[in-house]
Amino acid sequence: MEFLRITNYFTITKGRLKIISRKFSSIQTNLSIMTYYSVLNVTPTSEEWIPEYIPTASKLVAAHGGKYLSRTVTHEQLEGADAPAAVRVIIEWPSKEAATAFMNDPAYSPFLKMRTNGSNSEHFLLAGQDDMAQ
Repeated sequence: MEFLRITNYFTITKGRLKIISRKFSSIQTNLSIMTYYSVLNVTPTSEEWIPEYIPTASKLVAAHGGKYLSRTVTHEQLEGADAPAAVRVIIEWPSKEAATAFMNDPAYSPFLKMRTNGSNSEHFLLAGQDDMAQ
């Protein structure tokens, strides 16, 4: 089946929401409804930014629908080349758009600058899908 009809008002096709109106033929949105995950590796190079960053970033993540699944210094590498990081972070997002809206939020911009200037960081955005499933 190419799409799943949820109600008479919208359908989901390949992770995209299509809104159907009885008054109009149809309206296609670009809103992704797939869950996305931010995975961050952060090693602070200074600590001055951290007390201000954490509560503000937490509020902004929540405001964009994000949820911290893990934010920890307790981790171990099980395989591969050494990839040290002081903190590993996993954030669940309701959509790719929510994640990018958070990253582009003007209220977050100065805090992003604080984190990137005060740490060695990598941020990956992963689609919540199994591309290797058979």
